[in-house]
Amino acid sequence: MSARMRMGKSTAVLAFVLVATAVQVVEGFSSSSPSSIKRISSSLDALPKKGADLSQSDLHFAVETSEGRRRPDDSALSAVAVSGGSGSSAQQIVLVDADEDFKMESLSLPGTTAQKAIDFKSLQSTLTAALLITGNTVGAGALALPELAARPGLAPSTGMFVTAYVINLLSGLILAEVAIKQFEETTSNDTGNDNQEEDLPSSFREFAASTMEDSFPLATNGIAGVSLFVNTCALTYSLGVAGVIFSDCLAGASIDANHLVLSAIFAALLAVMGATQSRTRISQVSSVFVTGLFVSLAGLLLPGLPNVQDPMGTFLAPGTSTDGLVAGMGEAAPIMLTTLIFQNVVPPVAKILEYDRVKTVSAVMIGSFLPLAIYLAWSFAVLGGGVDAAVGNVESPLTTLFSVTAVTGSAIGCTMAISEELQAFVDDMISNDDDDDDGDGGKDKQTSQDDNNSGYSWPAVVAAVVVPLGCSTLCNEYADALKLSGGYGIPVLYGAIPVAMALTQRQKLQSHANLVPGGMASLGLVGLAFGAFLVNSIVTDLSHVVSATA
Repeated sequence: MSARMRMGKSTAVLAFVLVATAVQVVEGFSSSSPSSIKRISSSLDALPKKGADLSQSDLHFAVETSEGRRRPDDSALSAVAVSGGSGSSAQQIVLVDADEDFKMESLSLPGTTAQKAIDFKSLQSTLTAALLITGNTVGAGALALPELAARPGLAPSTGMFVTAYVINLLSGLILAEVAIKQFEETTSNDTGNDNQEEDLPSSFREFAASTMEDSFPLATNGIAGVSLFVNTCALTYSLGVAGVIFSDCLAGASIDANHLVLSAIFAALLAVMGATQSRTRISQVSSVFVTGLFVSLAGLLLPGLPNVQDPMGTFLAPGTSTDGLVAGMGEAAPIMLTTLIFQNVVPPVAKILEYDRVKTVSAVMIGSFLPLAIYLAWSFAVLGGGVDAAVGNVESPLTTLFSVTAVTGSAIGCTMAISEELQAFVDDMISNDDDDDDGDGGKDKQTSQDDNNSGYSWPAVVAAVVVPLGCSTLCNEYADALKLSGGYGIPVLYGAIPVAMALTQRQKLQSHANLVPGGMASLGLVGLAFGAFLVNSIVTDLSHVVSATA
């Protein structure tokens, strides 16, 4: 079978999975779904009269919720209450089964005169969560994309961007499935705990570890190690680029400053902020920079895109890579994959949306698509001459603002992520010491809540910035750090681990419907796709070693 035929089959499978998932989303947004009802089939042709008591009738229903639970066809209802008069367009029915453990409210039977309307409250919460994903995706990596896209050419780069987006999207949907099914299983088991939802893990590391700890006892340490590697690479890039950007800004003011010194000063400021400010305050500061990033980017793209002189020529321009198209694509692939990563925020987004399937899928699809559109528009505008990408130029202050906010926001986020992992290690050591002393170690819920009102320890934040700063001084090109992360860390963290999580969970929770269609084929496709990025990086790096030694 030729490579083109295999690629065609893979594309067909990807298309099927995405279309099937989109169909599930389209079915969802209606005013009749506080309990996320998808379908109801019954022997009832029309709604009964208002106030009718059908508790003693032989009426049978088959119900499927968005959580995947089904009532069998012979499940009689113990109580039916109808609201809405015969002339109402919002006739509704409340169903309660005999055991009173399966209650559905505000649903309209198919085939009646009841009409569905958009639930704007659900839509608002979904769009807010989608923008949270977008804000956590767009960052300093955008600064490297125009030059990166020019190597193979903008047209091939567009195809690579779309491919990376689809692969990351499927990975994110798999993580959403795991989070939602974990919630469904937890809440379906009545343990008497009123805080079951709050007790569920929301960070990616804790979430992944809690899912895999039974099958893979070393999952927690392994995931923490890979996460540290990925975030260290990202912070290495941010610190190095920050020094160059600040040096260019000062050069615009006729001040000569070494970029390595500026990188060190920037790293020191990050450490001070991490140790002296609360997590809540740090998040607020980061939000300010994210807002500035999008405002400045909009100010650049809105006038910049119409100013591209030759749109078709820009899009079809040959690549600048001296090693050819394939080599240029191989160099760009891992960085493109890295810049579109958003999976780390999927668990908290699912929690924010109360693990609703339709809302979560919609937020993931919308929130991850916007960065793709932004990156393509940014690369097109810069390569087409519509935007001046020079930093420190007084004639392009928005470019300087965009660069500063992008690199600062990303650096703060990476510093927090690394400090969080290192702080957990420090806390575990302290907890073990307490266990040895009085047998009462570990964090209680109050301690966890107090964490948001405190900063990180000095050892955690100093270690978080010192290692990336040292690595940045050794990089010939700062983008190599992103290449290393996208080529080796991300295929494991957001490829192999989510697939292993979903596979383990599907074997345990077979009664819960899968969120991602396609069965094992979709999981296998995601694993193979991320594996292809890993193999590409190995082959590319080996070829460089061979060329250097030849």
